[in-house]
Amino acid sequence: MFGVELVAQLVRRKPREIARRLYEEIIDRVIIVEDIDYELLLDIALRTACRAIDTYYIATASLVSGVLVSTDKIS
Repeated sequence: MFGVELVAQLVRRKPREIARRLYEEIIDRVIIVEDIDYELLLDIALRTACRAIDTYYIATASLVSGVLVSTDKIS
């Protein structure tokens, strides 16, 4: 899901060819987390009341000690 969101954000700001190239450069550096504990997702959802996909992003960032970057106007 991250890749789809990334390319959607890039193509809103850059020409399609540049967006595609940037996507390919960035996605090569992305760590894929395939299994996230359902209880962790529930805990995050209960604490934040955020959307399901945002809960997934928060959980992923916490599992890899990553930085969560958002284009949301309010976070």
